[in-house]
Amino acid sequence: MDFSTTVILAGLIVALLWLCSVKNRRKYRLPPGPYALPLVGNLPQLDKNAPFKSFLKFSETYGPVITVYLGWQRTVVLVGYDAVKEALVDHADDFTGRAPRPFSDESDQWLRFGDQ
Repeated sequence: MDFSTTVILAGLIVALLWLCSVKNRRKYRLPPGPYALPLVGNLPQLDKNAPFKSFLKFSETYGPVITVYLGWQRTVVLVGYDAVKEALVDHADDFTGRAPRPFSDESDQWLRFGDQ
């Protein structure tokens, strides 16, 4: 392939990934948040030593409830005492469940190394 074909193909792939991310964001009606890159999400934007500082910086722009993507995993982050109190005290019934944790699920036999 020549250079122009490669550039056109790469442009189409980027455009398709962008369309998928925009479509998914509208479908779930999520809180606002920084734009996430395909595959890695917002990981390059986070401070590796103190991610809470990055969340504080995001909350100045997007408000106390923000959506970030940690890789493919969509996460809603509550920043500040008032947001956490409202979610966990005032709306406690809505926050009683937890999402499944795939690495601690006992049905994932392939994760067990010593049981072969």
